[in-house]
Amino acid sequence: MLRYSLLTAGLMLGASAFAAPAGDLPLMPWPAKVERPTTQGALVLNNQLSVSVSGDDLGDAVN
Repeated sequence: MLRYSLLTAGLMLGASAFAAPAGDLPLMPWPAKVERPTTQGALVLNNQLSVSVSGDDLGDAVN
C-alpha cells in the first residue's frame, strides 16, 4: 500500500516538473505579442452591457 502511494506521488510530482510556466497572464495558448498599458484601467460591467452572438445553431448555447 505504501509502495503504491509513493509511486503515485512520484509520478504526479514528476509530471508537474515538465509543465512550462505560463507567465504572469493566465492565457492559453500564449499569444505571439502582448501589450499592457502603462496605466491600470478598469472594465465596468453593468446592466447596459449587451452581448451578441451569431453563427450556426447557437440558440441553445446562448439561452
